[in-house]
Parts: sequence; structure tokens; C-alpha cells
Amino acid sequence: MDFALDADRMELRTLTSGLLSREVTPTGIEAHEKSGRPYDQVIWKAMARAGLAPEPPR
Repeated sequence: MDFALDADRMELRTLTSGLLSREVTPTGIEAHEKSGRPYDQVIWKAMARAGLAPEPPR
């Protein structure tokens, strides 16, 4: 079996990795943990802008 990623999956990996490396910070994680929300709105909105997720619930 060939487990190599095709071009589309490589692009997705690069996009996701870049987005998360910019958006996930220790300060952001602490703020999210203190918020008590079930998801991080900042990260979810960034993922939605990149086309990786639907718009977050309100």
C-alpha cells in the first residue's frame, strides 16, 4: 500500500499546520480554558475563514 500523501492532502496539511501554528498560543489556550466555552472561538473562526470548518455557532 502507498501511504504517501497526494498533492491535495499535502496542501491541506500545510494550510492546517500553518494556521494552527499561528493561532494556537499558550496565552490563547489559557484564555480558552478560563472561558469555560466548549470550543475556542478564535481558532474556529480562523479555520472557517480558511475553509476548514463551518462558521462557529453563536
